[in-house]
Amino acid sequence: MIEIKEQKCCAKEENTCGDKPVISDHFIAVIDGATPKGKKLWNGQKGDAYVAGIIAEAIEGLDKDISAKEAIEIINQKVREQYDDFDSLDPAERLQASIVIYSAARKEVWSFGDCKFLINDKEYQDVKKGDILLAELRAFVMECAEVNHQQIDGREQILPFLKIYPFLANTDKSFGYDVINGGVIHADHVKVYPVQSGDCVVLASDGYPKLLNTLDKSETYLEKALQEDPQCTGILRGTKGIVKQGSSFDDRTYIRFTVD
Repeated sequence: MIEIKEQKCCAKEENTCGDKPVISDHFIAVIDGATPKGKKLWNGQKGDAYVAGIIAEAIEGLDKDISAKEAIEIINQKVREQYDDFDSLDPAERLQASIVIYSAARKEVWSFGDCKFLINDKEYQDVKKGDILLAELRAFVMECAEVNHQQIDGREQILPFLKIYPFLANTDKSFGYDVINGGVIHADHVKVYPVQSGDCVVLASDGYPKLLNTLDKSETYLEKALQEDPQCTGILRGTKGIVKQGSSFDDRTYIRFTVD
C-alpha cells in the first residue's frame, strides 16, 4: 500500500459528487466526472457520479503492470458497456470523465483529460480550448447584465453551447478534446510522466483553481479566491459559478503522496 500523506474529496453541493478518488495497492487515481448538461439519470444517479463509480471499479481491476494506453482503453470500454446505444444518445447526455492515475509498478503518472497534478511542485493540466472560450462568454454576458442592472444565471446563458460541446469530444477539430466517454477515443493521447523514488506527487481534480504542495495551502487559496471572486468571472473565471447553497463552483479532490 502506498502511503498517502494527505487526501480530501469534497462535493460542491450535498447529496452528489462527480469526483472519486481511488487508492489501492497498485494505483492511485482521481476521477472527475463531467457535470451533466442533460437530465438523464443512470441507475438513479447523475451522470458524473455514476461514471466516476464505473471508472473506479475499472481501475481497481487493472493488472498492476498494464501500460497507460491499455489502461485507458479498458476503462473506456467499461464506460461503453453502460450504453444501450452510444451513437443514438444525445451527446449532452453521454457520460464523460477526466482521469489522472499513478501506476506504482511503472512509477508513472498518466493523464487523460483535464485533471490537475503536481510533480515536485510543478503543476500540470491540459486545459480545454473550448472551456476557455465558454468561460469568457459567460463572463461577457454577466458583465453586460451587471452594467444593465440585471441579475442573470450566466451558466444558463451559455448552456446551449455547453450542450453541443460534447459533439467535439475525442475529435481532431480545433476545439476537440480528450475525454473518457465510451465512444471512440484516442487512447494514444494519454500523457505519461515518469517519476522517481522520493518525488512528491499530488493528484487532483480541477475544483482547485491553483494546486499547491499541501492540502491546507490549496484550500486556503481556493477560499480566498471564492471570497474575492464570488461570481467566478475574475480569478476563478470558468463555465460555472458557485452553486446555490453550495461551497464552491465544483467538486474537488486532492491526494498527496511520496513515490516509494
